[in-house]
Amino acid sequence: MDMKIRAAILKLLIDRIPNFVPEATIVARLAQFPASDIRHTLDSLRKAGEVDFRDDPRPESGLSTRFYRPDSFVGLPVRDTIRIGNLELPRLLSDSQASLFPEVFNESLEQVADYARDLEKRFGALVRKQQRKYWANVASLFGVFISVLALILVGLPKITTNPNLPFWAVVQLNLAQVLPIAAVLAIFLLLMRWVLR
Repeated sequence: MDMKIRAAILKLLIDRIPNFVPEATIVARLAQFPASDIRHTLDSLRKAGEVDFRDDPRPESGLSTRFYRPDSFVGLPVRDTIRIGNLELPRLLSDSQASLFPEVFNESLEQVADYARDLEKRFGALVRKQQRKYWANVASLFGVFISVLALILVGLPKITTNPNLPFWAVVQLNLAQVLPIAAVLAIFLLLMRWVLR
């Protein structure tokens, strides 16, 4: 008997007490081990009296299934909830009365439905926020392009050069003519970006 598989099986079964766990679930949960080794270890545990089992014959379908649980779980902690995100859902335990089962199941479904609605709202808000950022960036890019184009089309004809003036005087003269247009375009870009965000 492989001790790693044995430990993994017992850990899984103890985690699910007092319920019986189907063999298919054990094999699926311990997929890192070969299914044949898991079945061999389960047989060894059954023969050693460490696990109890029940057969579900399913005579109509012909798909009989074996269920396992620890032979003795006195003193072991019983988990009465399952955690999903920030939810604590009640577990269905095999020793509870059948007439009390429906509302435990319904409450679990109600909590999962509330959680799904909350996630949907949060994801929707996140998507809308990302879309606003995307369109703000696209609009800003187009705004910059249009502003540069407008600056070139409006500003270039106003640029003058006078060979009698020193270089810095020409720069100041042309800057004084183009700066108001550039300032208006910059304010327009900032306003557009703020509105879109």
